[in-house]
Amino acid sequence: MKNKSLHVITGLTALLATSSLKCQNTNSENSFANYDAYAVERMNEWNIPGMAVVVVKGDSTVFQNVYGYSSIENKTKVTNHSLFAIGSCTKYFTSTGLSILSDEKKIDFTNQVINYYPNLKLKDTVLQKEITITDILSHRTGLEGGDYIYYGANYSKKEVLDKLKYLNIVAPIRNAFIYNNMLYTLAGTIIEKISGRPYESYISGKVLLPLKMNNTTFDLAKTKSEYCLPYSYSNKEYKKMAMPLLTGIEPAGGIWSDITDMTKWIKFHLAKGKVDTTTIVSSESMRRLRTPVHFTGSRMRADETEFKSYGLGMGFSAYKGYRVMYHTGVAGGYTSLIAFLPEKSIGIMVLTNTDTYLFAMMNNLFDRVLGLEQTDWNTPIITAVKEQRKEEGVANNEVLLKFKNPTIIKNSSKFAGVYVNEICKPIEVMNRNNKLLLKHNGIEYPLVQEKENVFMAYDESVYGEILLVFNAPTKETSSGLILKLMGQELEYKK
Repeated sequence: MKNKSLHVITGLTALLATSSLKCQNTNSENSFANYDAYAVERMNEWNIPGMAVVVVKGDSTVFQNVYGYSSIENKTKVTNHSLFAIGSCTKYFTSTGLSILSDEKKIDFTNQVINYYPNLKLKDTVLQKEITITDILSHRTGLEGGDYIYYGANYSKKEVLDKLKYLNIVAPIRNAFIYNNMLYTLAGTIIEKISGRPYESYISGKVLLPLKMNNTTFDLAKTKSEYCLPYSYSNKEYKKMAMPLLTGIEPAGGIWSDITDMTKWIKFHLAKGKVDTTTIVSSESMRRLRTPVHFTGSRMRADETEFKSYGLGMGFSAYKGYRVMYHTGVAGGYTSLIAFLPEKSIGIMVLTNTDTYLFAMMNNLFDRVLGLEQTDWNTPIITAVKEQRKEEGVANNEVLLKFKNPTIIKNSSKFAGVYVNEICKPIEVMNRNNKLLLKHNGIEYPLVQEKENVFMAYDESVYGEILLVFNAPTKETSSGLILKLMGQELEYKK
């Protein structure tokens, strides 16, 4: 996504491994006594408008609190029942739902997907017949992610599945970790085919209902609960973002939940699939959900590199000698993080209503609940990000200045028209009083001219710069263009 500041974080692991980090002695009995002040300080540093935090150990809630605003404009404060989009933390719900079907002997995780969804169509017919449920849940099919295809398009699940045939193979199967939300839509559709129920109904009935997660939903229109609004932060002010469109990829990132319900979700997994004395997921299936599938990289301290892996909707790493299970969730203005120390029966959840970095906060919560010295992971990260933001701020202001003082576009009408692409939705270039606008996935963006046939739009919340390179236009009209966004170059014809 557009927030480049957070990208520098991935390059700081080596720095953290060798830098001098300030530690603070922690007494496990009162380790959360000053946490509220710590949380507010982090929120101010990272420009987080609203946040909810919980720490669970076994069947006990060690710490839980909420902070800040669900609506800055209305000064509405976050409560224990304020809904946040949990984004990709939804994936573990999907793999848990499939685990229930496995317990019922209706699916096998090692079986080929095409046995459960015969309509599957991929570019490569061999891959089409080979990929398994485990492959799609662990992102090891070798198919590109394809975010540019569905993001903001408001596709149905079927429309998303129909687009799978356009995904390129970028690595051999089971040879690389390539994150793919579209394949979780496939996983959710397998649930629908086997259970005979809509995905959302199945997860609600088989998971949410027995856990009494009564405020958790896939559809905000069907709840009366208050929800947090999404925000971005730039030029020293918060800006309310458009609500994220999560249709079509519900099994990958469609759940809205609050800190109270997510506490129940954490306790369920710490209890290894049980609610009170009732087993929802078998011990065998719970072991599979806690088991890594494949190695994913080496962006960790040297002594813990071997723990970096991914499983069935959950990542794996290590912290100070303890095994960690975790997943982030990012959904158009919301960031969440769930994490477990399974051997210590500890779980945490952090929910926010902006795009932000939460791992330093996660590690601090681990230090506190374990009664360890508190390592200051935050300072080197925020220092680097602030420097990066200064550079981005200058670049962004230069771009925005172009839109405040656009040059007159000569012969603008020859660029106007509807342009189509077989993979993505059509786009429209509109001419209004010799000013051009791009309509992309229902949103209109002003265009400024960079060169004779090159124009730029700018999206502050998601895409950043969007470039349109028109075919060398004749005096009358342009026959097509190349749309550049999300690292892709897509060819459109008029």
